Order: sequence, then structure tokens, then C-alpha cells
Amino acid sequence: MAQDMMRLFRGIAVPANKSEDVKQRIREDGIRGDEGGQWQISLSDLRADLEGLFEKPGLSASDTIRDDVLFSGVCACGDEYGASNYACKHNASEEANAPLVVEFDMPISDVFLDGRDFLCTAFQLWDRSTRDGIDWQMELLATIFGKRVLRYFQRAAASQDQDYRIAMCRLAGQDIEVAKSHAQNCHVIEGRYSTMFASAFLARPPIPRSNIISVTTPSFQLEQPWLTLSMFLAGRPPHE
Repeated sequence: MAQDMMRLFRGIAVPANKSEDVKQRIREDGIRGDEGGQWQISLSDLRADLEGLFEKPGLSASDTIRDDVLFSGVCACGDEYGASNYACKHNASEEANAPLVVEFDMPISDVFLDGRDFLCTAFQLWDRSTRDGIDWQMELLATIFGKRVLRYFQRAAASQDQDYRIAMCRLAGQDIEVAKSHAQNCHVIEGRYSTMFASAFLARPPIPRSNIISVTTPSFQLEQPWLTLSMFLAGRPPHE
């Protein structure tokens, strides 16, 4: 049986005089993770013990970091718009002024949700303003990440321990069903640092050239987000 695959888009920014060389290297060698100088994010693959951790009494964030299954993931989006935002705005600088978007396929077993720019803050600070909006907030999370994410959010919301909330968010990011649902989200959200995307992931490199679909120069036009992180943390729809 063919392995489940996910289509991803990685947005990077490189110096203009190196743009063609980077394009050619990706087409010939695939993605190693250091293209454009973008950071790789350390992550432990906990999927083999996900349910055990979910039920563990006193779960802590340190339980979600294991050196024996640690790897460095590369950032990517499930949508071209989000990758273009990272390439043209978030990762761009005076020196790295040439945006590139790499479109590629990835086995779902090597894709993890990246919650740094939205989900982790949502889990930690959902009740910063009020606890009365939790039903509305859960509806939003289910729309963006699928109903499966609510099993983790409800556990986090039942605790005042921020360390436990972080741990539950990390477990949500490991859940393949959450990742699959998040990849289907078509609503643009605004996260930390004005990042704009519909879905955000970490992929396990190296990504072979046979998985590369295209390497293109994107354009980016700002859209009005469907939801912002600040709206979510306010705990109520903006018109109320």
C-alpha cells in the first residue's frame, strides 16, 4: 500500500546573487534544511508513545523532549500563501532579499504540526482575558486543526499549570490526525510576529529530490486574516 503523502510548501529567502544556485541545488539534491540559512527546529518523535504520554499523571514539558528520538525539522506550510508570506516577509532581510517557495511531497509519518506561531500560545493563554469564551475558542480550534485537537486542548484547559499546557500542545502536534486535519484548513490565520498562514508544519529532512515538485519565485499580497491570535486570546468574537 502506498504511504500517505502530504503536499507542503517551504518559504525561504536567499541573497539574490545566490538564488539560481539554491534553486538548482534543491532540484538536484532535495532539501537538507540549511537552504537560505533558515533555522531548523529540534523536535522529538513521540508518536510511538503518544497515548502513554497523554495518560501520564503529572505530564510535563520535559517529558516531550527525548534525545533518542530527537531530530531537526524544517519549517513548511500546507498552503502556498503561508509559504509565500514566510519567503517574502517573515524570513526576508536586506541581505536575503530573494524569496523562494519549494513545493514538495512528504510522507505523513515525517510531518509534525508546528504550533510555535499560534497553537502553543492558544493553549497557554486561552483564558488570559476570560474563561467565558471557551466554547467559541474550541469551535475555532476544531475548524483550524480538526476536532481531534480538542482532546488535548480540553486537558490543557482543565489545568492552571503552564508546563502541563505546553506538554499537551506538543502532544497535539505529534498527532497524525491533527496534522491531516490542519493541512485541510483553508482559513488564513495571523499568528505571532504577524505571520500569516493556513497551516504550519515541521518536516523531517533530508527530503530527496524525487519529492521536489517545483522551486519558484513567489509573489505575496496581504490578505485579511480569518482569525488572529489576539482575537482568539480575547476570548470572544470581535463584534461583541
